Amino acid sequence: MIGVLAKPSSTHGIWMPTKIRGVGGPASFQRKLVTAFQCRGISVGFAPKGYTHYRAALVINATRHSAMLLKAKVMGTRILQRLGSPFPSNSHQAIPVAQRMRLWLGDQNVALTRRYLADRIVYQSFFVKECWEKKHGRVNKPSKVIYNGVDLSLFSPDGPKYDSSADICIISVEGTQIYPEHSPAFLVAQEIKNQGLDVELLLFGSPWADSAARYASYPFINFMGPVANDELPYYYRGASIYVLNDIINAGCPNSVIEALACGVPVIGYTPGVLPEMLTPEAGKCVPALGDPWKGEPPGNIQALADAAMKIIENNWEFRRGARQLAEERYGLEHMVDHYIKVLFE
Repeated sequence: MIGVLAKPSSTHGIWMPTKIRGVGGPASFQRKLVTAFQCRGISVGFAPKGYTHYRAALVINATRHSAMLLKAKVMGTRILQRLGSPFPSNSHQAIPVAQRMRLWLGDQNVALTRRYLADRIVYQSFFVKECWEKKHGRVNKPSKVIYNGVDLSLFSPDGPKYDSSADICIISVEGTQIYPEHSPAFLVAQEIKNQGLDVELLLFGSPWADSAARYASYPFINFMGPVANDELPYYYRGASIYVLNDIINAGCPNSVIEALACGVPVIGYTPGVLPEMLTPEAGKCVPALGDPWKGEPPGNIQALADAAMKIIENNWEFRRGARQLAEERYGLEHMVDHYIKVLFE
């Protein structure tokens, strides 16, 4: 029995059941959102303290404090769940069994929160919404797509930039950099280099197993590893093009938005979120030959390299288009406005 609980006393505050640790992904999103809320005079509290004092709760994916979330729901607190992509059933990247099981259990926790505890749902993109409805079914509750946003003054074409020694500089920023044979960014850079062109590939993110050692054998690759978020604009500005490696896990990748905001055009595949994130003036997508949902690599590297070269040949035009798109759609304040409406209206 939950018992009789008092109504929340605050009319304009947000409770987050989990304070997420880490550098990128959900942790970065939470830090940006909390800072933006506080700048607007909206108080933010974290579990286990004070959940009785807030009108709304924001759950980023899921939380281990499900019982506390249920109590808050019974009290009348509005529960908003923000969702990224569900855990995929297949991947061309090998995942150890124990890790795969942890990811699957986490996905089930997110799905249960979505179905039984959330009052409203925010999906990072229409692609994410489609994936959830296909895998876990539709739920009869209000939902909205809110794209991620970045600080457009920090991620900007203006400022110092990385000076590559190569004529063409390709950049890839991922949470984890997979093996070269599975990386579209590497395969595109290699294809362009095989055409006799001078190219450098900048890789940011943690290595997958021994992937850093494998990349070290290629002189045109600069494996930078993970870096602080506020250091990335310097490298984005010096790049000719950004290549998105992920297809099925990327719900609305911040790295794509950061690149666009710095005026860097983006290329990738038509399966996944990228077609809805880009305009023809800001980048290009090509069809995948393999089905990533069946664990097949996307392939079609020649078409991806051709798309890259078309952008590089008209780089300044695409750079203007990339920045314009970021200003119109992906500003941090724009994102925060939408979250406040969903939380309190």
